[in-house]
Amino acid sequence: MIRTTHSIPCAAALRAHVAAEYDLPLGEFRLIYEGGGAVYQTETALAKYVFKLSRAAMSDEARRAAEIGNFMRQAAFAVPEVVLTRGGTLVADVPMPEGLRCGVLLEYVEGARPKQDDFAAIGTLCAEFHAVMRDYDGELPLKFNQTSMADELEDALTSVSTNEGMIGDFVSVAKRLWDELSATPCGVIHGDFGVHNIIKGADGKLVLFDFDAVCRMPLIIDALILCNRDADISPDGLAKMRDALAAFMAGYNAVDPHFAINPDDLLKWLAVRHLKRLADSICSLRDADRMRAESFAEMVHSWLTEWKKLGEY
Repeated sequence: MIRTTHSIPCAAALRAHVAAEYDLPLGEFRLIYEGGGAVYQTETALAKYVFKLSRAAMSDEARRAAEIGNFMRQAAFAVPEVVLTRGGTLVADVPMPEGLRCGVLLEYVEGARPKQDDFAAIGTLCAEFHAVMRDYDGELPLKFNQTSMADELEDALTSVSTNEGMIGDFVSVAKRLWDELSATPCGVIHGDFGVHNIIKGADGKLVLFDFDAVCRMPLIIDALILCNRDADISPDGLAKMRDALAAFMAGYNAVDPHFAINPDDLLKWLAVRHLKRLADSICSLRDADRMRAESFAEMVHSWLTEWKKLGEY
């Protein structure tokens, strides 16, 4: 079992364990991100790699993400290659005190985050992703139904907070949103479609990665994550969102001219997206950091209070 410090494995022990799983002479593991999971950079004499280690509670999502990444790669979509283990599997299990954690070794993609000027090209990338994922036959969670909109949100909030007023406020808004938007058809969305999950290479090609949040929801959710990641509802934030959406839609409609966004529903969808983010964040954090999950819920409730002042509810 790997020695841990606050559920982050000793990098040297992790490298030794992972190196035994792959036919690659992997070098030192350097932690470059720690949040819902941990991400390490490593390399051989010939190439660089990223090792993504999920939390134990998110192992199923990590396995599905690796499968989706491999499916996209086989469809000739621009995604990082998943490196197979010695046993030919997409993932390597890492034993930890809290249980097995799922690890995925990926090729490292050189480049930078895209800019606002790239939003039309990103819109095209998003439409192409949605189109390819129509042929994916793996099981995906449906995150847009009455159960996920209200019941699962209530269960998540109750697991980290005793503030009944706050929980009731969230659930009331979620149920009303469902009543008003439930007729909207769902597709397969990326679920975390933002510039933080896209790399622009030196050749200008966009590469999409991180498929842990892929699910079935209305396609507009991906657009809103990209164009207003922080759900900024200030006048300036909403103006920037609309400008970004215009550029995004120009690229998206070049692939799918039938997709449209009703501007009258933008604020409602922004709330749907933020409530989904809240539920997902609580589920990924509550076992390891309950206080952080509760604090995030309180922060989103403050946002909801301001959102309601805009006249929606």
